[in-house]
Amino acid sequence: MPLIWLSALCVAIMVILLVLGERTLPILGGDRDLAARLYKTVFMLLGSGIMAGLIPSATGFVARFLRNRVEALAGQDGMFAAGAQFVTRHDIPGLMERAGPVLAALTGIGGLVLAAVIWKTE
Repeated sequence: MPLIWLSALCVAIMVILLVLGERTLPILGGDRDLAARLYKTVFMLLGSGIMAGLIPSATGFVARFLRNRVEALAGQDGMFAAGAQFVTRHDIPGLMERAGPVLAALTGIGGLVLAAVIWKTE
């Protein structure tokens, strides 16, 4: 749940920057190219922060959904029972819950790399 707050904070900062718009130009000495470069980099960082904050919650939600559906489908016959056995045997929901923070970290690292690329190429 704490990473959801990271997403909310990133969204709030993004909205504030969008509202401010060109009013931040005097802080940057009126240089529009620098402002555009800075805004692109900051928005890349904020976007990756939003995604990194939401990924663990999303994988946890899907894992809980799978657990509930597997319990409901376990008593049936046929293809659904085989799928439920596969999910139970391999502990797919547990794997998803463990993978959530790792995917969030990879998303954050990827966002940092892309922000550095944006800063260097602009």
